[in-house]
Order: sequence, then C-alpha cells, then structure tokens
Amino acid sequence: MPPRIIQHTTTAGQSYEDTSFVTGESLRVLEIRDDLANKPSQAAWFINDGPGDISIELQNNEQSGYGEAFTTKSGEMFQLNGLNIRRVRLTWVSDSAYRGYFS
Repeated sequence: MPPRIIQHTTTAGQSYEDTSFVTGESLRVLEIRDDLANKPSQAAWFINDGPGDISIELQNNEQSGYGEAFTTKSGEMFQLNGLNIRRVRLTWVSDSAYRGYFS
C-alpha cells in the first residue's frame, strides 16, 4: 500500500473517526458547523480505512438538503476545499472504518 500523506491546516478543526462503522450505526450525521463553533468547514479530508464502502452526502451551509450521494471504496482518500460544509451524512454500505478532519 502506498504511503498516505495527510495535510493539516493551522486553523482549529474537528477530527472524526470510527474504527468499526457497521449497519447499526447508519445513518450518521457529522455536525460540522456546530462542532466548528457555528462556522462551516472550508477544508477537509476523509479516508475510508475499512474493507467496505461508505455512502457520503454533503450539506452546503447555504442549502437545506443534501447533495447527491457518492460512495467511497476501501483505501480511498479525498480532500474537500472551499465548499462551506455544514453537515456530512454517512450511510453504511458494507462494514468499514473511516477518519476525517474538517476545518
């Protein structure tokens, strides 16, 4: 497996992690704006550490609903920048694990 490079910012942020994300924990909503003292996230990374898939939906600070869902596969990492993320909704697809950081 290639090394993972994880870049942190100097601003305060919020980390999320679940080493065993299973069906009973779904739907999980990460309240990003609330956890960042009532401001949306401007930069983030998310890693699917587990063997299975996770469906993800993002809610922008200006919208009331969630955007279209996308699926992360085992070992995938993605970065989000400049999206004003208010909430992230995670849905179990198969047993997995994840880590995320939002600032």
